[in-house]
Amino acid sequence: MCLPTRLALAASLLCASSSATAEAAAGSRTVSGWARRGDFTLAGNLAYDGKRATGAFVLLAYAGTPGGASCHFDRFDSVSFGPSSAVFDGFGECTSMPANGKLTRYAVHSRFTLVDAGSDTLDVNMIGKGGVTVPGGTLDSGEITVR
Repeated sequence: MCLPTRLALAASLLCASSSATAEAAAGSRTVSGWARRGDFTLAGNLAYDGKRATGAFVLLAYAGTPGGASCHFDRFDSVSFGPSSAVFDGFGECTSMPANGKLTRYAVHSRFTLVDAGSDTLDVNMIGKGGVTVPGGTLDSGEITVR
């Protein structure tokens, strides 16, 4: 899959998940956007009303061929917001293609830290045996919005 196609996939998820923001009640918090850092792209949206989090994120990992993974997160827990940051645990499923060419699916649990500052930052850490890790730091490109 070429880079424009990967970005189009990430953008389509961002647009599709924007309903989470529309459903959010007054006084709730949201985090949305897309972020490229190294060999990873994250896109999505999460709305939190103080009790329940809704939304979706996709995380694409670009490894050499064969390889790479597409991870979809649609369940969230341990959500907290700071003035310009969001921290949450995401649960979902990754699909990857190892060297044998057979698609592999596995459950994932990762902790996300997204910061909306002058230079936005992203950090994703694997929790337990199944998850995805993105080394933390400033975005190469993209925009994170915390409200």
